[in-house]
Amino acid sequence: MYTVTITDGEEKYVINEVNAHSYQRISGAKVTEQLNVPASFEFVIYPQNTGYYRITERRTKVCVRKGTETVFDGYVYKINEIMTNNGIVCKKCVCESIFGYFYDSVQSFKEFRGVSMSRVLGHILDVHNSSAEDYKRFQLGNTDVILTPAAPPENPENESNPDFTINYENTRETLGNLVNEFGGEFFIRTENGINYLDYLLNFGKYIENVKIKLSHNMKNIDVFFDSSGIVTRLYPYGEKLKTTDSEGNEETTDYRLDIRSVNGGLPYIDDLAAQEKYGIICGIEIWDDADTARELISKAREFLAANSKPADSYKITALDLSVIGLDLDTFRLANYYQIINGILGITEDKELYLRVLKKTYDLNSPQNSTLEFGKIRPKESEISKETYDFWKKSGSLLLNHASYIDRYIQKTVNSRTKNFTTGSQVDSKISSGLSDLDLSGKSADNTTVNSTNLSEILSGLDRRIEALGG
Repeated sequence: MYTVTITDGEEKYVINEVNAHSYQRISGAKVTEQLNVPASFEFVIYPQNTGYYRITERRTKVCVRKGTETVFDGYVYKINEIMTNNGIVCKKCVCESIFGYFYDSVQSFKEFRGVSMSRVLGHILDVHNSSAEDYKRFQLGNTDVILTPAAPPENPENESNPDFTINYENTRETLGNLVNEFGGEFFIRTENGINYLDYLLNFGKYIENVKIKLSHNMKNIDVFFDSSGIVTRLYPYGEKLKTTDSEGNEETTDYRLDIRSVNGGLPYIDDLAAQEKYGIICGIEIWDDADTARELISKAREFLAANSKPADSYKITALDLSVIGLDLDTFRLANYYQIINGILGITEDKELYLRVLKKTYDLNSPQNSTLEFGKIRPKESEISKETYDFWKKSGSLLLNHASYIDRYIQKTVNSRTKNFTTGSQVDSKISSGLSDLDLSGKSADNTTVNSTNLSEILSGLDRRIEALGG
């Protein structure tokens, strides 16, 4: 079912044929894919295989194909020569996908201000390609990640802070720093012999026709609840306050903006339902970009709603039954699939969709190919439940810009609301903004929200309007 070919210089050798009776077979062959990590391939090869003496670390290229589909494309990274106690000689090979080529080049120090993400990635790839062989080079593919501007310096006379800084490091580390700072995911694709690097906020889509079901393709499931990060009483603080000295010069103090002026004199907010269940657990959160009490309390309410309950995560191992014809479609890394397990109360009507975070192909026993799914409660800086519900109504346009929406709003929502003094005025502005949106061909009815409670919508709809319309 899987064909494995190695390239040694200009020569190609098939070391694993589809014919199970061929001598050109390898054992222990598994391909593992994970998000933002180079895919790996490991196998054991024996002396009777024509490729046994033609494998060299770093130089030998390896390609795994299933029919016309490329499952793995990379190079041999490590070789262990083994002789067992019964005299069997073999080599255990570990391979890495071509994403690993970014470990082979280095970047020099550079700061970026006021440029696009495409400009940053273009520079990174230019530096990488300048020292790489032809087959290690990459062209910039698709990207929709936004290079969020840095916060302004405390002293206006100082040079603006860089939006992103490259230090003296290998290229793979630089790409990892981009993900850590701006989110998103990297994927590699090869078309017409050209390697492309895509950097998108969210790969994958929701799949309706393949489900993970107990007694069908679900092997095991673990559900975890972590209460270590729970906060039921939050003390939020905003930007540092300024004062004027005796000579009239403005100075920044160490005191910070709080919410007393818009919260009945109290410097904290409570989640009473969570306190009833878990007790009073205090926490402090600081937003340096919050310069009004109204903006600060909006951020605080959103944060408390997301952090006043245990984080839940799922780890599921499932079988990819498409390889033996029992499912219509195969599972794809990064896609979302519905999970159904009646014993644990995860019924079909709950619509629990989890993402494929890891996929392992077993080349020798395809029916044992497995997948791992995961779901972790989003942090305040990632994706709120309300935003997720909104995306499901609005289509893939919003889904694919999820992380950017939440980041972008942190710096812009105040400019939308500070000119309005009453909640009804803000409500009117939000309703007006929603009526103007045309999302993925959906009608305006899909995005209509009626609310007169400012506290319920500031953390949700106003953020989305700002990101989409502002």
